[in-house]
Amino acid sequence: MESPTMRTLALKILKATNMDVKIRHHWVEDKKICLNTFTHKGYWYHGKNREAGVMLNFARLISPGQTVLEVGGHIGYISLYFAKLVGPQGQVHVFEPGRTNLTYIKGNIAQSSTIRLHELAVSDTEGEVKFFTENLSGQNNSLISDFAGLEANAKVAGIKPSVNVETVQAVTLDGFVSRNNLSPDFIKIDVEGAEELVVRGMQKVLAEHSPIIMIETNQTHDAVFALFHANGYVVLDEELKPYGPNSPTPTNSFCLPLEKAKQLQLA
Repeated sequence: MESPTMRTLALKILKATNMDVKIRHHWVEDKKICLNTFTHKGYWYHGKNREAGVMLNFARLISPGQTVLEVGGHIGYISLYFAKLVGPQGQVHVFEPGRTNLTYIKGNIAQSSTIRLHELAVSDTEGEVKFFTENLSGQNNSLISDFAGLEANAKVAGIKPSVNVETVQAVTLDGFVSRNNLSPDFIKIDVEGAEELVVRGMQKVLAEHSPIIMIETNQTHDAVFALFHANGYVVLDEELKPYGPNSPTPTNSFCLPLEKAKQLQLA
């Protein structure tokens, strides 16, 4: 087990090095991912162990030829994995508005013709919105000005974060799906505290297309889960076990229409 002193020293060295490198993608053998040694250290430090259970469940729940929407693409690491899972006949639509993240994701997803990048935020309304970006990892960028996870993550990283405010364009998934004549099978939502806004803006998608959802919830678990329950969904934790009143609140959840959950023997 690493000591706090060793971790602090390692972080200082990484911060001083602070360079971009390419590493082999842990889940897509024929692809490489460009990242920053300090900013994106979680990907190479944890390797294939980083959220391994969630990644394995993606493979269980996504099939070749399907359409996947990824709300919050970061640097494209999971986008490339989704492209592998849906294959050449599938589609992956990735939403990422963060300026610093776009520098990396554009190059990384260029390796796959299946992925379409949309430099847009996703919310419950459409038009210009304020978007708060940080200098820590780009994973804490949010439509929420006081996202609670940023300070905690900065403390672990051993740096003082700074936040900039940008103006970006936002869409709702209801509007986007309708305009582009899509029928999504799977949607991943990782938006650092703004998840309730995203789900409120996709009620028509839930009712008409019944996609499977993977969602990270940070601040509004009960409200988000209530929206899924109202649409006939069941909520499972990241091990695909039912989430109930006495269960620990999961950070990563999979939400499935009841009939799909029964077909997969998950409900």
